[in-house]
Amino acid sequence: MPPTWFLFLRIALAILGLLWFHIHFWIVCSSSVKNVMGNFDRDCIESVDCFTKVGIKGTYLNIIKAIYDKPTANIILSGEKLKAFPLKSGTRQGCPLSLLLFNIVLDVLATAIRQTKEIKGIQIGREEVKLSLYADDMILYIENPKDSTQKLLERITKFSKVAEYKINIQKSVTFLYTNNEILEKEYKNTIPFKIAPRKIRYLGIHLTKEVRDLHAENSKP
Repeated sequence: MPPTWFLFLRIALAILGLLWFHIHFWIVCSSSVKNVMGNFDRDCIESVDCFTKVGIKGTYLNIIKAIYDKPTANIILSGEKLKAFPLKSGTRQGCPLSLLLFNIVLDVLATAIRQTKEIKGIQIGREEVKLSLYADDMILYIENPKDSTQKLLERITKFSKVAEYKINIQKSVTFLYTNNEILEKEYKNTIPFKIAPRKIRYLGIHLTKEVRDLHAENSKP
């Protein structure tokens, strides 16, 4: 997302009094793209629907299916290669398709969030914006956080059961925008994510709750 677009969204959030939170997805214990595919369910990766919906079909789809047709791995112990065993989850180690496959599978969740009317995003012109995706990170822009968050967690839970994809609640942080102290207290008790008072770190950049602090937080030596 370009910096100007991000600032525009931040200003809109400040005006509308919305909940803005950054959810950090991960597989097993890592947030890196290198290991993020480690536990994705094989059936989810091989689902034809995932690929055809993004325009991958024919020869290209057959190549991907061939690469992941009954993959196996070996362990070398003391110079001896042990018996091969089947890989039932994740991608092949070092596979250049890992990030692409991850994005394709994650798009299933993103589409579900966008299509769920109970999850309220912010209105930018004629478009309702609910999320931004980059690598294994997702930022959501949500109005009516009490109801929207509950429905969001339902969608994530359902997706997790299919794709073996989990969310780390402890690493998920929120910015809460509201001038109503009663509502703020209620949201803090119902939202299962940590509420950041000033800033969060996203893709190596400090995103601040107040726009005026953005430059100062990111220009420190």
